[in-house]
Amino acid sequence: MCALYGIVFVGVCVQLVKIYLYKYKLMSFHTGFNLLVALWMLLRFLFFLSLAFPPMPLWVNRIMYWPTTNVQFATYSLLVCFFVSYVYREKWSLLVRKRVYFIYIFGNLALLTFTLCNTIVSPLLRANTC
Repeated sequence: MCALYGIVFVGVCVQLVKIYLYKYKLMSFHTGFNLLVALWMLLRFLFFLSLAFPPMPLWVNRIMYWPTTNVQFATYSLLVCFFVSYVYREKWSLLVRKRVYFIYIFGNLALLTFTLCNTIVSPLLRANTC
């Protein structure tokens, strides 16, 4: 499993280098999607690589496991933003763009807050139980 994530990570990094070398638009959905996928694959690669070593403390496993769900959600919600921009391309005004990006940022921050609370508070609650 670790090798598959590593291969995809290298492939996405090649795509990012090609975007830069061929002077494509850096502020685009394509670049953002590739950056998020590269981050997602790197985090998963490191997580599965850490499983090959002696057992890590629970907090290290949590830190390496849970952020990838946020990156995965951000990646797929960026796809939704792209499809909205594609469907509403005639009506893609500044107001519509601001609304879509606000929903994107709000949804991702809400998930990040939930994940942080779950990662930090959950072990504290389990430590206080008998």
